[in-house]
Amino acid sequence: KTLDFLAEHSELPSGWYIGSIDTLKQAEYISILEKNDWDAIVVDEAHKLGLIGRDPNLRWENLGKIIRKKKDAVLILLSATPHKGKANDYLSRVALIDPSLLEVTNVGALDKVFDKPDYYQRTHNIIVFRRNKEDVNNVYELKEIFKPCNMLAVLIEPEEEESELLKNVTDLAVTYLGRYYSYMMQTTGWKAGKIQSILALLRTIIIKRGLSSPQALVKTFSKLVEKRGRYIELLEQGYSPEEAEEKIAQELEDYSRKLDELLTGDIGEYESELDEEFDRLASRFDKFLDESFREKLEATVDIAKRILAGEIRDSKLETLKRILRLVYQSSELPEEFKDLSGGKVIIFTEFKDTAYYLHKKLLEWAEKELGNRDAVKIFTSDNRSEIEAIKKWLAGKGERILITTDVAGEGLNLQHANILVNYEITWSPVRLEQRIGRVWRYGQRRTTYVFNLFLADALEREVAEVVFSKLYGISISLGKLEPIVGEKIFLSTIKNELLEHALEDRTVGGFIPVELEFKDKKVTLSEMRIIELVTKSAKAFVNAFIAALKKLVREIKLKRIYPSSVEAGRVRNDLRYLTGFEDASEAMEAARNIVLLISEFINAEIEEREEKILLKLKDGKIIDISKKSPETILTAILQNFEVDCVKYFVFKSDKKELFALSEVEISVAEEVRYREPVGISADFETKKLKVWRGKQLLEKLQELLTQALPVDEVYGLEDFLNQIPQITIAANSTYIQDEAREGILKIIENVRKYEDVKKLLRGRSFFFHENPRIKINEPKFIFLSSALLPEAGIVLSNEVWDWTEDESIPIVMNYEGLKGREASRVSGFEHFDVKSVKRDEEGSIIDERIIEVKTKLGKSLSVGLKREEYELARELSDKYWIYLVYGIKTYKPVILAIRNPIKRLLFQKKVAVERREEYFFNP
Repeated sequence: KTLDFLAEHSELPSGWYIGSIDTLKQAEYISILEKNDWDAIVVDEAHKLGLIGRDPNLRWENLGKIIRKKKDAVLILLSATPHKGKANDYLSRVALIDPSLLEVTNVGALDKVFDKPDYYQRTHNIIVFRRNKEDVNNVYELKEIFKPCNMLAVLIEPEEEESELLKNVTDLAVTYLGRYYSYMMQTTGWKAGKIQSILALLRTIIIKRGLSSPQALVKTFSKLVEKRGRYIELLEQGYSPEEAEEKIAQELEDYSRKLDELLTGDIGEYESELDEEFDRLASRFDKFLDESFREKLEATVDIAKRILAGEIRDSKLETLKRILRLVYQSSELPEEFKDLSGGKVIIFTEFKDTAYYLHKKLLEWAEKELGNRDAVKIFTSDNRSEIEAIKKWLAGKGERILITTDVAGEGLNLQHANILVNYEITWSPVRLEQRIGRVWRYGQRRTTYVFNLFLADALEREVAEVVFSKLYGISISLGKLEPIVGEKIFLSTIKNELLEHALEDRTVGGFIPVELEFKDKKVTLSEMRIIELVTKSAKAFVNAFIAALKKLVREIKLKRIYPSSVEAGRVRNDLRYLTGFEDASEAMEAARNIVLLISEFINAEIEEREEKILLKLKDGKIIDISKKSPETILTAILQNFEVDCVKYFVFKSDKKELFALSEVEISVAEEVRYREPVGISADFETKKLKVWRGKQLLEKLQELLTQALPVDEVYGLEDFLNQIPQITIAANSTYIQDEAREGILKIIENVRKYEDVKKLLRGRSFFFHENPRIKINEPKFIFLSSALLPEAGIVLSNEVWDWTEDESIPIVMNYEGLKGREASRVSGFEHFDVKSVKRDEEGSIIDERIIEVKTKLGKSLSVGLKREEYELARELSDKYWIYLVYGIKTYKPVILAIRNPIKRLLFQKKVAVERREEYFFNP
C-alpha cells in the first residue's frame, strides 16, 4: 500500500520519510528514492552498509548508489560500532561521506590507499565524530541523560533431573560430535571443511534449542530422532543414496552460511523465526545420526516432556517469576536497585516456541499474583502487524511484561521499559549489544537492568563464570538480592561500552572483533564459531577474544582511526565560537529568560514545572510552553504572541551609545548556510565597538528591554543613525576576527587540511574549502541611549509650564510636513494636540494620525496620559500617536513617535489629589 502510494507520486511531497535499511535497499524502493531530490539522508545502524570480504553487500551497493548520487544532500551515518576490525569495511562507509575516494580505487581496495594514520587523523571532527554516553552526560548536556546499565548474571541451581538434561545436551554437543567427526571422515569421503561446517551446524542446533526451554528441546530434538527425514524423502524422489547425501550436504552448507549471518545479529533481511529455520534443518540430519546418538536425544526429550507435564520443576521459569515478583511485589529494595520497582520488563528469547511457552506460563502467573492478565503480552512474527498497539500498550501505565524474539523486535525501540531478561545464553556480543541498545538508549529515564539467566551446571555454568565474567565484567557477588531471588547473582555496571570491562580502557570503543587467533589459527568470528570455540575451551576463547580486542585497540590508536576523547573545556569553547552558547543548558536558560521577560511585559502570572512553563494571561488564557529544547520554547513564543515590528528602542543610560540588533549570514559557494542574530554596541565617546552573540546577546537584550521605550519613528538623531552603516562594516571585521576565526573559519581550515592529505594520496577534492562570505546585514532593530537625547534649551518656571506646548507644536508640524503629511493644531477643542493626514494623488486619505504632544525638558522616558487621553488612545488604537519632544529651544530638537501606546506600553493607573492656588483679578 505504501509502495503504491509512493509510486503514484513522481515527486514526493516535502517531509520526513522513514524506512528500514532492508526495505529501502529493494529495487522498487530504490527507483523511488532515485527520482527525488533529498535535502538530508540519515542512516542509522550504518555499519550494516559495508563489505563481505572485498565485495560490497547489497545494502552498500543499492543505498550507497543513492547516497553517492545525491551529493548535495546532507549525509549523516550513525553507528555504535563503526569499525568491525576490517580497514576496507570501515573505509567503505567513509567513502559514502566522501565519494571521491572511489575515484582513486575500487571500494574493496580502499585500505591499500587510505589505511594510513595521516589520512585518518584528518577525518577527525571533520567527517568522523565520536562521543559516548559519558561524553553526553559530562561534556555536552551536563546532566544525566544516560543512566547506568547494570548487567546481572543469575546462576540458577537446577533440579537433579534438569542437571541430567544439561549434561546430556553438553555431551551431545561436545563429546559425541567430537567422535562423530572421525566417523564421517571415514564413511562419507567428504572434505574436512564440509564435515566441520555440518557438525558446527548440528552443535548449534543442539545447544541453542536444548538450552532454550523444554518446549524448544522437545520440538527440535524430536525431529532429529525421526528416521523418516529429508534423506528418505530424496530417495523416494528418485535420488541415489550418494546423490541424496551430496544434496543434503550442500543444503546444510547453504543453511550454515545463512544462519551464520542471522545468528551473528544481522537479522534484518529475514522474516522467519529462528525456531522455524532450526526445525527445517533438523530433518536433514536423519542420515548422519547413529543409534547411540538417537538414544541420547530420546532420553533428553523424555526429561523435557516431564518438565512440560509439571512432574519436574522448571527452575529457570521459576527464577524468572521471582525476578518479576522483585519488580512488582517487593516493597524494600537496596538503594542501587530502586529503579527495579515498578519497572517495565522485556523478556528476550531467540525462539518463537519458547516465547509462547513463557507467555502461557506468565499469563497464568500474572492472573494469579497480579490479578492482571493484560500485564503480559507476546510479540513475534505472528503478530508483527500489531506493532503500533504493542508500542502504545508498553508506553501505558501499570505492569508491563513483553515477551519477544529478535526477529520480531528488530527496529522496535523499547526505552519505555528498563528491565531486560535474556532467557537463554546470548552467545554473540553483537546480539547482546543490540538487545541492550533497545532499552538502554536516549529517552530511558531509569537505570537499566539486564538479567542473564544461567542454569548453574555443565556448559551454562562455564559460560557464566568464564565468558560473561571476563568479557562483560559480571563478577561482583550481589548478596543483597540473593535472599530475595533465591539464586546467586553477579553484577557489573556499564557506563559506555558493552566490552569496556574486557578492554580495561574506556578511551576507545565502538567495535567488536570479527576475527581472532585461536590456537595458532585465524578464525572468523560468528555465533556458530563462538559456540564451537566455547565448547572446546571457554577459557581459551575468552583469552583469544580479549587478545583480538586489545590488538584492534592498538591498531586503532596507532593508526589514529577514531577521534580522541573530547575535553569538556574544548567542546564548550568550540560551541561558544560556533553558536554563541557553551552548551545546551546555557541556550535553554537563555530561552527560559525570554519567557520570563515576556511575562513581565504583559503582566502575566508564570508557573514553572519540570517539563513546561505555564503563562497565565489577564484574560484567563493559559499558554503551555514545553521545555523540551530552546527551539520548542522559541517556537511556542512565535505561535502564541503577535509580532510587533517597532524598529527603535530608547533605553536609560548615561553613556552616549547605540545598540543594533542584526543578523549575520555565512555563505558557502554563494549559498547561505548559516544565520544567527548578533548585536553591535557602539560607544560614541570612547569609539569602542563590541559584537554580542548567543548567551551574552540575550542577556544584553534582557537588560535593555526592561528599561527601554519602544519607538516607531525617530527624528533629530540623524547624526548618530547615519553612522550605522559604518558601524556595521566595522562590526563585520570584528566578528570575523574575534568569532569566526575560531569558529567557522577554523572548520574550513581543517577541511582544507583534509583535502590536502587526500591530494597526496591521489584523491580529488570533494568538500568546499574556500573561505566563506561573512556579512552582517542592515540592523533590524536599533536601541538608542537616552544620553543621546537633548535637554530643553531654557529653564521654565511652573507658572509658564503650559507654554511649552507652544514650543513643541511647531517642531511636530515641521516634522509632519517633512514626511508629506498635512498637519493642523486642534488642542483648543479636542483631547489631543495635532491631527495629521497623508493623501494619495487623487486626494484620498491613506494615513491619518491623531497626535498627543508631550514636551520633555530633561531626558526622562516616562509617558503620562490623562484619563480622557487614555480612553481616546484605546478607542483609536493604531491611529493614535504620542510624540515626545526633546530639546525645545535648541538648534536640533528630537521627536520620539510612538504608535498605539496602549498596546505598546504597560500603563499603570495612578489617582492623585492635586492642591492648586490661583490668583486672579475681578474688576
